[in-house]
Amino acid sequence: MAAGKSTRSPKNSSAPLSVAQAKKNTRRRPGDDGAWHTLGLALLRRQRLDDARAAFERALELRPRCSDHHARLGHILYLKQENDAALTHLDLAQQHDPDCVLALTIRTRIHLDRNQAPQALECIQCATDSASNNTEVQALLAQALHQNDKYGEAIENLKRLIEREPSNYHHWNNIGNAYRDLALIDDANRCYQQAAELNPADPAPFSNWITGLHYDPRANRDEISRIALDWQHRFAPAHPPARPTPADRRPDRQLRIGMISDGFRQHPVGKMIIRCLEHLKVVEFEFFAYTSNDTRDPLTARIEGMSAQWLPIQHLPDDALAQRIRDDNIDILFDLSGHNSGSRMQAIALEPAPLIVKWVGGLINTTGVTAIDYLLSDTIQTPAGEDAFYSEKLIRMPNDYIVFDPPAYTPKIRDLPASVNGYVTFGCFNNPTKLNEVTLGEWAKILQAKSDSKLMLKGRAYVHPEFRDQVYASFEANGIGRERLILEGPGDNGEMLEAYNRVDIALDPWPYSGGLTTCESFLMGVPVVTLPGPTFAGRHSATHLINAGMPELVVTSWDDYRARVIELAEDLDNLATIRRLLRDVLLRSPVCDGEQFARHFTTAMRAIWQRYCREQAPAPLTIDLEGKAWFADQADAEILQHPTSETDDSFEWQFDGKIIAVDSGARSINVQATLDMLAQGALELVLFDPASKARNKPAIQRESVHYYPNIGLGDGRTGNLHACIDPELTSSLQPLIREDANENDAQVIAKLPLNTIALDDIDGLPRVDWLTLDELNDSKAILDHGRHALASTLIIQVRVTFQPTHANQPNFGDLQSWATRNGFRFFRFVDPLHRSYLPEPFAEARQHHTSELVSANALLLPTQPRLKTLSDNQRVKLAFLLHHVYEIYDLAYWLLSETGAALADHYWQDLHKNASEITRFEGQSCHSAHSNGIGDESISREIDQLLN
Repeated sequence: MAAGKSTRSPKNSSAPLSVAQAKKNTRRRPGDDGAWHTLGLALLRRQRLDDARAAFERALELRPRCSDHHARLGHILYLKQENDAALTHLDLAQQHDPDCVLALTIRTRIHLDRNQAPQALECIQCATDSASNNTEVQALLAQALHQNDKYGEAIENLKRLIEREPSNYHHWNNIGNAYRDLALIDDANRCYQQAAELNPADPAPFSNWITGLHYDPRANRDEISRIALDWQHRFAPAHPPARPTPADRRPDRQLRIGMISDGFRQHPVGKMIIRCLEHLKVVEFEFFAYTSNDTRDPLTARIEGMSAQWLPIQHLPDDALAQRIRDDNIDILFDLSGHNSGSRMQAIALEPAPLIVKWVGGLINTTGVTAIDYLLSDTIQTPAGEDAFYSEKLIRMPNDYIVFDPPAYTPKIRDLPASVNGYVTFGCFNNPTKLNEVTLGEWAKILQAKSDSKLMLKGRAYVHPEFRDQVYASFEANGIGRERLILEGPGDNGEMLEAYNRVDIALDPWPYSGGLTTCESFLMGVPVVTLPGPTFAGRHSATHLINAGMPELVVTSWDDYRARVIELAEDLDNLATIRRLLRDVLLRSPVCDGEQFARHFTTAMRAIWQRYCREQAPAPLTIDLEGKAWFADQADAEILQHPTSETDDSFEWQFDGKIIAVDSGARSINVQATLDMLAQGALELVLFDPASKARNKPAIQRESVHYYPNIGLGDGRTGNLHACIDPELTSSLQPLIREDANENDAQVIAKLPLNTIALDDIDGLPRVDWLTLDELNDSKAILDHGRHALASTLIIQVRVTFQPTHANQPNFGDLQSWATRNGFRFFRFVDPLHRSYLPEPFAEARQHHTSELVSANALLLPTQPRLKTLSDNQRVKLAFLLHHVYEIYDLAYWLLSETGAALADHYWQDLHKNASEITRFEGQSCHSAHSNGIGDESISREIDQLLN
C-alpha cells in the first residue's frame, strides 16, 4: 500500500536508498533524525515493519515534534493493525502540522476499514485542500465519496484519474464498483475486464467480474460457470505447497475449525452463521476466526466470544496468512468471503488446511478454486444435475443451507397497509444492483394489471438523483408514471424493518434473488414471490421460502410470478391473515432452528473428516431429513464417530422445556452461571433494564435473551427514573443521602419518566421459574403485583439492603411477610457484601475483617408443603438452579431423591467424583426441550404486544 506524500520532508531523504545504504548513513550520522527516517522508509519498502518502526521511533527521539516521523509511525502501526496506537501518532502529527497529508490519508483508511464513511470523507477532503494533484489522495476521495453514496461525484473523480493514469487498474476496478452499485452492470463488467487486462496478477477485478455476471439477466449458467472456473488457471499456483497432514488423524477427536470472513458482524454472514455456532458442542469443535474487517458490534462480540482465537488479517500477505493457518493446525478451513469483499482466495489456493469448505459469504456459485473441497448447500440451492457446474463437491443439507438469526429489536407488525391506504403497495428492499430492465419490465406488468397499486423501492442507490431518474425512465417506458413509485434511501436495520409496515407484498428480483432481505420480509409478515434464477445466487429466496413452509410463493415463470402476485393482491383478507402468521411461521421453521442446523452441520463435518481420515478423496455428500450422512459413492450411510467427553459418564440434567427467568435490573447477564446456561440452551431470559445499564453487553444479543431497556417491572403505572451523578446509583427509587457516602454521588441530575409493567399483566409469559430482583427498583411493588404470575415460581432472589441507599427498598421483615402470605419461605442469604472499618492501608486485613453486613441476596423457595406438590420436572429444574447458580447441593440432592432414588444417587456419586470442580457448569451437560409451544420468540412477541 503506497503511502501519501507528506507536505514536509525530513532531511537527507529526498532519494530512495537501499537498506544497506541507509544503515550506513545512520552509522555516519547517529544523531541525524533524517538518516533514521530514511532507514525507516527503506525498511518499510521491504515490508520489514518491526525494524522500520524501531527506526522511526529513534527518529522521534531525536526530533519529537516532527509530523513526518509521527505520520510514518502511524502508517506502520496501521499496517500492523494497531489502529488505536496509530491514531495516537496521527493526532500528534496533525498537532504539529494540521495539513499533514500522510496522516490524513492513513486516518481516512482507518475510518474506511471501520465503515465510518462520513468521518473518512471529512478527513480526506482536508487532504485534498493541500494535495489536490496527489493521485492517491484523489483515489481515496473517490472511495470515500462512494462509501457515502455520492456515486456521481465518485465516478467523475475516477474518470479524471483514469484520464491522468489510464494504465492504473485500481481506478478501472473502483469505477466498476461504482457502476455496479448503480445497476449499470454492462459498464461495470467492461471496467472490471479492463482492470483485469491491465493487471492480470491481481484477482480482485476478475473476482468482481465474476460477481457482476450474476446480476446480468443475459448471462447464462454455462457462461458464468466457465468464467468462474477460469479463476484457477489465472491465479492459483501451478504447484501449490503440499497440504498439512495432521499429527492426530483420529476420526473421533475434537476438530479445529477455521473461518475466514469479512462479515463477523451485523452482516448477512454473521446473521446466518451465529445460531449454528452458538449451538455447536464444544467437545466437537474449536473455532478460529480470521477476520478481514475492523468493524465491531454486538454480533462481533458473540462470535469472538466463542472463538479460541480471534485474528485480524487485513494486512497479512497471502503466504503469511496461509502459514498462520498451518501453524494453527486447522483441520477444516471455511471460506466465508468468496469473490466478495475481504476475499482471500489466493491464500486459500495455497491449500493451508487438510480440508477446505465454502459456505455463506459471496456464495453465489462455484468459486472455481480447486483447493476448495466442498461447498455447503442444500437441495433447493443446488438441485440434482448441478454438480457438473461446480469445482467443489456439494454438501446438501436437509433443509436450508443457512440459519437466520433475527435482530434483537424487531418492530411490531402493524395492520395490512392496503386496508388503510385503499391500494396495494408492492416493495423490494434488495440491493438496487439486482435491478435490471427485465425485472423492472416484469414489475411494470404487475403495476399495469393492478392499476391502483404502488411500488416501494428502498436502498443505497436511491439517494442518487441520476439513479432515481434511471428507474423512473424505465417504468415510464413501460407505461407506469413516477407518481406510482416510492423511492427511498437506506436506513439502519430497525428503520428498514419498520418500513415493511408500509408494504403489502414483496417482489423478489431476478436473476440475483434476495437472501437476508427475504428472511427480514417474512419476519415482518410480508410474503415474497420469487422466480429462481439460473445460478446459486438466484435461488436464495427459493430455499428460504420453501424451508419456511411457503413453497407456493416460488414460481417457475414470469407469467406464474405475475399471477401469484395478483392473486395475493386481490384477496386482502387472506393477505392480512398471512401477515399475522408469517413471523411465527418463519421463527418456528428450520430457517431459524439453530439447534437442528447445528446437529446437521456437525454430521456433515464429522462425515467429511472421517472420509479424510480414510484417505478417500472428497465426494458429494447428502444429509437426509433423519440426519444421516450419505456419500454419493457409498451404498450405506456414514456411521459417525464423535469425541468422547471426559464427562460422558457424569450426571446429566434432563428436563422438559427451558427455565424461564425474569430479571428486574438485568444484573444476571453479568453472572457466569447465567451465560453458561444460555450457551447450553437451558435458559430463556427476560431482562427488564430501567437504566439501560446492560445495553452494551454482548450477551443480550443471544437468541434466548429478551431485553427491554428503559422499562421496569412494578405496578404498571408510570414512575420516574432518578438519574444520578454516580450512574451506579441511578434507580427507579429515590436515592437517600447517607452519612457514610459522598453526597454528590447520590445527587439526582434528572428525573425521567419510566413505564412499568406488572408481572400479572404479561399474558404472554407462560410462567416464571426464576425471578431475580435488585435493590434499585421497587421489589415490593413487583412482588405485590405478581402474585398470580409467581404462583408456581421455583425460586425468587431479592437483593436486601441492611443499610438502605434508596427509599422504599424492602427490608428483610417485609420480604418474610410477603413470602409467608404467598407460599414461600426464606431459605438463606447468598453473595453477602460486608463493610470493614479498617482504613485503606490495612488492605489485606480488610479482606478478613469486614464486620458489618451491608446487603445480601435473600433466596425464597416454596414452602415444604408446596415443594411436595411440585412435578418431577419442576423438582429437577429447581435442583438444577440450586446446583449451578447457588452451589446448594444438599437441597438439590433432596429434590432429586423425591423424583427417584437412582437419580439422586447418580447425582451424589458424580458430585463426589468431581469434588474439585463441583461449581463448574461446563463439565456437565444439560438437555432441555421446548414444551407447550413455548419458543424463544413467543415470549418476546407477547411482551412486545403488551408494551406497545
